[in-house]
Amino acid sequence: MKKRKSIFLLFIMLLLIINTLLLSGADYGKGGYVLSAPVQPTTGLKFYVDYSAISKYGSSPFINAAFNWNGDYKAYVSQVVVYPASRPAEHFVIEAGPMTYNHPGETYFYTINGDLIDSNTAMDSNLIYRCSIRINSNSSVFDNPNVSNQTYLIKTIRHEIGHVFLLKHPTLPYRSIMHSGAPTSSGSVSDEVTTMDRQNLISKWGQ
Repeated sequence: MKKRKSIFLLFIMLLLIINTLLLSGADYGKGGYVLSAPVQPTTGLKFYVDYSAISKYGSSPFINAAFNWNGDYKAYVSQVVVYPASRPAEHFVIEAGPMTYNHPGETYFYTINGDLIDSNTAMDSNLIYRCSIRINSNSSVFDNPNVSNQTYLIKTIRHEIGHVFLLKHPTLPYRSIMHSGAPTSSGSVSDEVTTMDRQNLISKWGQ
C-alpha cells in the first residue's frame, strides 16, 4: 500500500512539474519583434526563397513546409515568394549554404540596425526586427536510414520556421517538430507540426 501511495505521489509531482514547465513558457521564447518590424507572426510571416535554395532543393519543399504551420490562431505564414520572382524588401530570406558543424539548418535574428543577435538569447530578446533561415547546402546531411531525405529536409524547414515563431527546442519528450534531428514514425521527433506545437504557438501569440 505504501509503495502504491509513493508511486501515485511521484506521478502527481511529475504532472505538476510538466504543467509548470508548459505554463512558464519553457518551450517558447520570452522575447518578441519590435513594433516597427514590417513582418511579424501575428500579421503573417512572409518568406522569400532565394536562388541558392531553389537551385539546390526546388520550390515545393519550402512551400509545403511553411503553410503546415497555419491553423485557427493568431500567428501564421501569409506568403512564400520564390526565385525567380524578385524579393519583396520586407520578406525574410530563406537561403541554402554551408553550415557550421554541418547542422541541417539554422535561424538568425537581427536588430533594426542589422546586428546579429546572439543565438543563445535571441528568442528571449525584444529587439528582433527581422530573421533569416539558412538550410544546409550539403544535401548529404539529410541522408538517414530511417526516413527519406526529402522528409528530413521538409522537417528541417518547418523546424526553422518554428524558431521564427520563437518556439524553442522542447524541454520534454512530447512529439514535436521542434525537436532536433531526423524525424521518426514514433517517438518525440515529428516531421509535421503537432498539436503541442500549435498549443505552444497559441500560448505565445494568442488564439
